[in-house]
Amino acid sequence: MKHMLSLVGLGRITYSPEMTHPKATTCVRLPSLRELFPSMYTTPRKDGSLKSRRCRANQTQLTILNRIFRTTGFPSTQLRAALALQLGMSPRTIQIWFQNKRQSSRKKPT
Repeated sequence: MKHMLSLVGLGRITYSPEMTHPKATTCVRLPSLRELFPSMYTTPRKDGSLKSRRCRANQTQLTILNRIFRTTGFPSTQLRAALALQLGMSPRTIQIWFQNKRQSSRKKPT
């Protein structure tokens, strides 16, 4: 069973549960809004350093993350890295999203 993830302009990643890592057919990384406009995503602290603001996943990102979650609740490191590149998120953010999703699915059985 294979799943195709695709975002316009970002390439495609083919993933099947029996694979140990996704096959990246085309992987083009575009700069995120955070990289293009860093002042929109940071807040100055008293000591002069910058604190990142919390960014919520948009609907497209949520759709893809939920689709992968239905396949596997524990994505591999390689899959998280591939998703991070495609979705413009960090692998750590994706890891936390899956942790939170697993926890919420335990609380609300569907």
